[in-house]
Amino acid sequence: MIARLEDNFYNLYSDDQTLVGQIKIDDNFIETEIFINDRIYNIKRDKLASVVLENDKVKVNLNQKSNFGAIEISGSGHKIKGISSYKGGTKLVDNQNKTLVKINNEDIIFDKKNYVIDVLDKKVDELEILLVLYAHLQGSALKNKLAFFVGVFIAVAVSTILSRIM
Repeated sequence: MIARLEDNFYNLYSDDQTLVGQIKIDDNFIETEIFINDRIYNIKRDKLASVVLENDKVKVNLNQKSNFGAIEISGSGHKIKGISSYKGGTKLVDNQNKTLVKINNEDIIFDKKNYVIDVLDKKVDELEILLVLYAHLQGSALKNKLAFFVGVFIAVAVSTILSRIM
């Protein structure tokens, strides 16, 4: 599967290029919409907890202990985790830590808003795949903000040191 940003939607496509679902994210990931066929899910985030609603009824809860911690999907025994490697990425695991879904940026250096999704367990439904993509996008946005602030900190520190030397 692949996903890519097109006209403000992250579109998820099957291997035969059939549209599986879409995600529409606001700037801060506070309110997100997921579209799968004629179903609409709303994700409402409050700090580290999110609720996924369908027709204003709770479908699942997403709970996280820290900004970079795993996200537990209520009722499924599944968790969304970051992939620890130079490639980065996100994965969905079961309660035995078996990888069910992996998502990576198509380009490991530049985020071109194209994502490669490997579904390793065909029992995983479209909503869970899109929730993993949502978590991947949220984690990437957080890492980009962190990298920006670290870069600014380093630039200020170097500038301060150089001004004292000269």
